[in-house]
Amino acid sequence: MSTQSADMYERSFRLRVAPSLAALIQALASVTELLGKTSMSESQYEALMRSMKEAQTEGTKVEAFSTELVREVDGECEDLVVEKSKLERARKQLEGNLEMLSGQIKSIDSSLKTNSENLSQKKSLKEKTERTLAEFTVTGWLGWIVLNMTGVTEGLKARLAACREDISKCEREQITFSMKREQKLLEMKVIKEQLMQNKVMSAGKQARLAQLAEVQETLKQCTTFLSLLEGKVSCLHCQDQCFFHVDTLVTTIRDIIHHLVEGLSNDHCKPLCTELGEVMSHELNSMKETISHISVCGAGVSEVPAHCSSAAICYFFAGI
Repeated sequence: MSTQSADMYERSFRLRVAPSLAALIQALASVTELLGKTSMSESQYEALMRSMKEAQTEGTKVEAFSTELVREVDGECEDLVVEKSKLERARKQLEGNLEMLSGQIKSIDSSLKTNSENLSQKKSLKEKTERTLAEFTVTGWLGWIVLNMTGVTEGLKARLAACREDISKCEREQITFSMKREQKLLEMKVIKEQLMQNKVMSAGKQARLAQLAEVQETLKQCTTFLSLLEGKVSCLHCQDQCFFHVDTLVTTIRDIIHHLVEGLSNDHCKPLCTELGEVMSHELNSMKETISHISVCGAGVSEVPAHCSSAAICYFFAGI
């Protein structure tokens, strides 16, 4: 999934939603202006129908745009949570490997100590055997013959050879253990670097989630506002049938305007207000003022054929 910066999500929201919302407000302004007339021609009546239809269309667009963008943000948040979980599992695995290596190094250190002690013992025995042979050598040829006959000399030589072989073996093992220790230390270094990378990446994911959380809340609040707006504007659809009730239409428009004014004053909808600008704000206030002076007189219901072909259609309003 492609990702945007948190600010870019908000900017995308403004650029995609604001134009349709502005068009919706303009369409409602046309409807309100036409409803403010005591009578209207057939062409004005048709313009009223078109404006209501346009308001419905733009209402559907703003709801679809905002819902789609919220879905994108939700999708990225879900991906981040999954990635963070993977990083957490990887961290635990790395920490487990680090602990295992630490145990292996302790075992190697113990072997090195034991082997070093054995090496010292073998060297000590070798030196002692060498001294004994040297002492027998200075006893003279007669003593040497006696020692050879009794096999003492051969035994000492065999012991000396065995000591040398054991010493050589211990030294080889010492080198092997030292190399293993160095290898384990290198593996530990790599794992520690991976843990550091994991920590940095996890912090980055968390920071990204924190950034998106605020934007996500703003966009969801805006989307709730726009979804309710779309629902209210869709009520205009029932007016575009064979007959429409003027008082119901006026009530619907008032409700929509009230919803727009209240919603756009909410802090979460500031991005939309910024993009709409003062012109749309003035338009809304003007619509609010106009619709507040319209009331249906008499029976309270005026039915007008939606496909009337007469040149003029009269509306009866009181208090205009």
